[in-house]
Amino acid sequence: MKLSVVISLFCLVAWLGRSPVRAGEQSAGDLNLIFIGNSITQGALLRQPAQEAPPAVTGRLLEQEPGIGRVQVANLGVSGSTTVDWLPDSGSLFSRIVEAGDRFVREDATLIFSIMLGTNDSAVEGPNGAPVGKSRYVGNLSQIIDSLARRYPRAHFVLHHPLWYSANTYNGARYLQEGQDRLRSYIPGIDSLIDAYRSQGRNYLHRGATRGWRLFEREAAALFTPETGLAGTFYLHPNKEGAERLARLWEEKIYDLYRRLHPRTVALSHEGACVQVYPAERGHARKAVLICPGGGYGMVAVEHEGTQIARWLSRNGITAVVLKYRLPEGNPRVPLADAAEALGLIRRYREEWGGYTQIGIMGSSAGGHLASALATRAVGDTALDFQILLYPVISMEPEITHAGSRINLLGNAPSQSDIREFSNERRVTDRTPRAFMALSADDTGVPVENSLRYFDALREHGIPVSMHIYPDGGHGWGFRPDFRRKTGWHRQLLLWLDTF
Repeated sequence: MKLSVVISLFCLVAWLGRSPVRAGEQSAGDLNLIFIGNSITQGALLRQPAQEAPPAVTGRLLEQEPGIGRVQVANLGVSGSTTVDWLPDSGSLFSRIVEAGDRFVREDATLIFSIMLGTNDSAVEGPNGAPVGKSRYVGNLSQIIDSLARRYPRAHFVLHHPLWYSANTYNGARYLQEGQDRLRSYIPGIDSLIDAYRSQGRNYLHRGATRGWRLFEREAAALFTPETGLAGTFYLHPNKEGAERLARLWEEKIYDLYRRLHPRTVALSHEGACVQVYPAERGHARKAVLICPGGGYGMVAVEHEGTQIARWLSRNGITAVVLKYRLPEGNPRVPLADAAEALGLIRRYREEWGGYTQIGIMGSSAGGHLASALATRAVGDTALDFQILLYPVISMEPEITHAGSRINLLGNAPSQSDIREFSNERRVTDRTPRAFMALSADDTGVPVENSLRYFDALREHGIPVSMHIYPDGGHGWGFRPDFRRKTGWHRQLLLWLDTF
């Protein structure tokens, strides 16, 4: 019950300020950025690096984005530096990061480290430690990030792919084709490192800009300053236009991360009800989904059945909106009204929240009952395109329902008409949206018969349904990392969403 009190207080903050607040707005929060890199980050060869280097431009772009307050930038780019120079125990430059981090870390600001290294690591000879093999390069990055994560536990890290350089690059250091090939080999290592951290629940490491290599290779003459070296004219350092293009790539990823860390909160009409909006990562919006967490209609399990799922969906190109609905206390139309209002907002702010073309609903446990209730009631302009149900409560029939959910929703002595009306397997029609269902066969919390009856009703009406029953897992696994089928249902859901 403590959780439901916290949720009510959270929504009350938004509700009290609802008069001047428009959907899509959020309170501004400060952002402190520390850029770790080499001469490209530093702004080498630019006329005014303090204003023209990629970190400075990135900061200015972020200040123009909605929902961000003051943006502070520390450009720690050092010409010629490799990952070896930035190592926490032996690198000569690590102390610079600590100095900037200690200066920037604040309880009321988001601290993000932006890292792009590798150019000098890849050289055949010249820079410190070069050439650095792929495994050592990835290991060095991991050491740097882990040391900083221990010192700044609330910080986040954005790891960008390195930029292409021409295969005849040969200045004070020798790069050439061998170096370019080595640099290219780092890219899958970076991606594997990020994936490994996520699989371990270390969610502070994020994928940064990945399009720089191809962009700068394709438009080299326009984006680089030509330099004369020992093997002819080469391309290594971005010119002013190139620095601006690189900054836009960085800014896009950093702002996407900031939005996920600080979702918009929009109050609904009634005190205690609100939504949190997690827009799809920019450029990838496909669908939107309203997420209804469970909790037996006696609380709202907002984290592992709400916001954690929303962040994951956002990373995978889907706008996710988490509903913090009012508890029914015997009036089943209360949470239903909140969900309907939230869906109206998702339609109304389609362009602001991602430009999606399809809208669905998702629910876990009692939230699955709320989701299926909307899915089987919405028609016409309010009709949904899909529904996602995890170990759902479906029926209010006494022989298969979840007793606590039924009491909280309908009261201690519900009428037969209410039992029938809110047994959602009875409400399936030919217009009910397609469904994805996932549950565990050993669920002792909500009888599996709920899902089986709903599945049968959908099939009887010709509604496409994909149901996955895992042999174990019990009830309420949501986004819990210890659920052994987590990777499986994630993969199956994303594949299913790609089919329509």
